[in-house]
Amino acid sequence: GSEEVLDIASNLFFKNVKSDVDVFIYSWDTHLHKQYESIYNPKGIVTRDQIKFDISGNDSGNPRFQAHYSRWFTTKKVLELKTQYESEYGAYDLVISTRLDLAWIKPVNFETLNTSKVNFDQAIFHNKPYGTETSVEIGDRFIASNSETMNDISKIYDKLSEYTTSIKKMWR
Repeated sequence: GSEEVLDIASNLFFKNVKSDVDVFIYSWDTHLHKQYESIYNPKGIVTRDQIKFDISGNDSGNPRFQAHYSRWFTTKKVLELKTQYESEYGAYDLVISTRLDLAWIKPVNFETLNTSKVNFDQAIFHNKPYGTETSVEIGDRFIASNSETMNDISKIYDKLSEYTTSIKKMWR
């Protein structure tokens, strides 16, 4: 949410990610709207104030649940912007969902990604790699696939109540 983070993250983005990518932004940081436009020149952009989600059947006051709903809501909305753009210009071969506050410290070689599969980051959870026996999460800071599969991923938000109820049962 800060201009300093935006400056660092965007410089590393353009250094280590191909500069000829189309960018779509959905953000809670309304105060950065003009900077997003001037830095990223997005094909679609929406900024709005943070929503407090009413999570029926779950602990809506729990910050982790709020974070999950916020994260997947923005994914759904940004991928809707992409889909609107594709309706006029055609579908993308590769779509990447990521965050504006990440520091891309190494160049990304998109040609190595298999677009018939879902590609996730290799983030760490409780000092254990995602997907290990002690982890019930997968990385979500970087998700990449073909456009159709990414549209399916955008539907995670619609199923969060079901998913979070299942997770609460696993943790008990």
